[in-house]
Amino acid sequence: RRMERLVEDLMRLSRIEADKFRLPSTRVDLAGLAREVCDALALQHGDRGHDVVLTAADDLPDVTGDRVQLSQLLHNLVGNAIDAMPNGGTLTISSRMVGGEVEIAITDSGTGMTDEVKRRCFEPFFTTKGSRGTGIGLAATKATIERHGGNIALETALGIGTTFTVR
Repeated sequence: RRMERLVEDLMRLSRIEADKFRLPSTRVDLAGLAREVCDALALQHGDRGHDVVLTAADDLPDVTGDRVQLSQLLHNLVGNAIDAMPNGGTLTISSRMVGGEVEIAITDSGTGMTDEVKRRCFEPFFTTKGSRGTGIGLAATKATIERHGGNIALETALGIGTTFTVR
């Protein structure tokens, strides 16, 4: 399954046969999907001293898109946040409406990024994880967000943490 997702991400990233990746018109509860992703990653990573805070606006509407792709991008962002906190920390996922758009923010209290890493983190095959990473996750995440008509922003500070904001 992991290899299948990696190949799908590579194909999306390189836009090969892009017409085969048409987005279905499925309604997705993004806040609910974030809860599912956190539960799945908690099982995968076990308790490594991470506190998870989930907040969602009461009236948050569903978004239209591919549930599998949206789940994968949340897995990438939340998994990276957990990896950025090797000694534990706080992971906050919040969702709200901003200017008629659904916004979800993933914030970690981890190591943060240097200016170079921040500048390059969405580049295909760029990784700071050595042999543990492929450098595909954030590049594929950005491509998926753009295919859904959205955008992603990044704020980071060394020793403080990082926030990825998706609209």
